[in-house]
Amino acid sequence: MSARKLVFVITEAWFFCSHFLVRAKAAQADGFEVVVITREDNAAEKIRKENMRVVPLSLGRSAINPIAIVLEIFKLSAIYRREKPDVVHHIAMKPIIAGSAASYLAGIKRIVNAPVGMGFVFSSNSWKARMLRPVFKALLKQVFHLKNSVIILENNDDRQELAAQGLAPKESMVLIEGAGVDAQTFSVGEKNSTQPLIVLASRMLYEKGIEHFVNAAQRIKAKGINARFILVGAPDAGNPTSIPESQLTAWRQTGFVEWWGHSDEMARILAAADIFCLPSYYREGLPKVLLEAAACGCAIVTTDAPGCREIVVDGETGLLVPLHDQDRLIEALQKLILDPSLRLSLGTSARKRVEEKFTDQVVVEKTLDVYRRLYSLSGSASN
Repeated sequence: MSARKLVFVITEAWFFCSHFLVRAKAAQADGFEVVVITREDNAAEKIRKENMRVVPLSLGRSAINPIAIVLEIFKLSAIYRREKPDVVHHIAMKPIIAGSAASYLAGIKRIVNAPVGMGFVFSSNSWKARMLRPVFKALLKQVFHLKNSVIILENNDDRQELAAQGLAPKESMVLIEGAGVDAQTFSVGEKNSTQPLIVLASRMLYEKGIEHFVNAAQRIKAKGINARFILVGAPDAGNPTSIPESQLTAWRQTGFVEWWGHSDEMARILAAADIFCLPSYYREGLPKVLLEAAACGCAIVTTDAPGCREIVVDGETGLLVPLHDQDRLIEALQKLILDPSLRLSLGTSARKRVEEKFTDQVVVEKTLDVYRRLYSLSGSASN
């Protein structure tokens, strides 16, 4: 009997490695052959080393050219006909829309759609986002109602909103809170009580609240308060709100913040961090970096927004601040900088919450349950 085949569709191989590779390896162990359709880059080799095939395909994340989108759908449909997957797992908005249309054309009967947050179209007030929003809603309403499809959502806000707007049937939605975290790799390190290290690690997007963080650093350090403010991450050219490298360099030159760029040493950095800050107003799913920071015992300051508030219980595992509220952000950061015992208390509780709810093991088992249930609902024969 041949192995069941699970095909992932995702625009970026690096995101697959950071958020889905653990689940894909678990699916392999559960009897699935795993194929990943994604952009060919350095991270694709990491996928291949796990005995997973990579099918190169570039899906333009920000492209809105209808002809280009139709061509992508036909390319995916041809791949599906060749691969004959038993289950397809589409990750993020573009793969969900193009992949679901391709699944319909190719006769694929078992579909998992994972928005991983509602993203730029649903969070931005730019003209482009406002123009695309009604189009995306109409398309999502179609694809989310396909028979034998499951929608995996990372936070309860998204689940309630999709149901309230009639975009997805309640019985098709499953809540799996985030991508999970390896609580052994991300562990508590020695903290600095004399000069706290405050880290914001993310793609360098304006909507991640980077500018709010920089402004907070400037105003707090202007008061003579002793702390280091660190930005970790690189710009993302595929996102319309990416911050130019020239701007990041200019901020670094002021001396108020340090910009370290991309790093593959996040476990080490977060273990040394005292405070982790993410003043995001992006429509997050559930930011994995917040899970990693919590696992490392950081006191967290983030926005009271979908995804972020799934992790932080205000006053227990961190502090929540309103979106775009610079004064409240500064107040929260300053409070933690000046109170080492509060930082320790919040960080200890954050670590405990991760161990109880957000480990890799919890997320893997919930995801495998989706595959097994979907597979059993429509029989065991291959498409």
